[in-house]
Amino acid sequence: MERPMSSSDSHPPAEHGFCWADLGRHEQLLVTGADAVTFIENFTTAKVSDLLPGAGCEGFFCDARGWVIDLVLIRRTNDGLVLRMEPGRAAHLRSHLDRYHIREDLELLDQSEGLRSLLVSGAPAAHWLEKHFDQSLPAAPANFAEGLLTAAAGLVLHRSFGTVLRCGEP
Repeated sequence: MERPMSSSDSHPPAEHGFCWADLGRHEQLLVTGADAVTFIENFTTAKVSDLLPGAGCEGFFCDARGWVIDLVLIRRTNDGLVLRMEPGRAAHLRSHLDRYHIREDLELLDQSEGLRSLLVSGAPAAHWLEKHFDQSLPAAPANFAEGLLTAAAGLVLHRSFGTVLRCGEP
């Protein structure tokens, strides 16, 4: 018997064969504009210009010395890029990028307020999400789909490498 997920639950009963866990807050920067992809590609180890909208990857952001500033999950959108990072990191990365943003046609927006991550894991997790997520699941690792999960607020679903699926508000 299926039961809806509630915010008071951390894990469904063991007979479901999978579990979920609230991974807590994360932070997110939205980078839009005609120069967004090229600008960000100059600061990360990822080849973001090769990503199609809906696709994603991980990338290290480095300073001028080549020292790592942060590891970020990067998602391509129709209008630019979404950069997702650990709590407390967005302001530092934004400050670093703003330092070099001179004439490029782009805007950096902090969209961190209220974002959380949900980990759904286990062999039947994809089947459960197909029933409770209102969009088709991403077919490839590191691809994204936006939609609603069991009457929750808007969520972004990220298919991570392997069988783990993560969700977080857009």
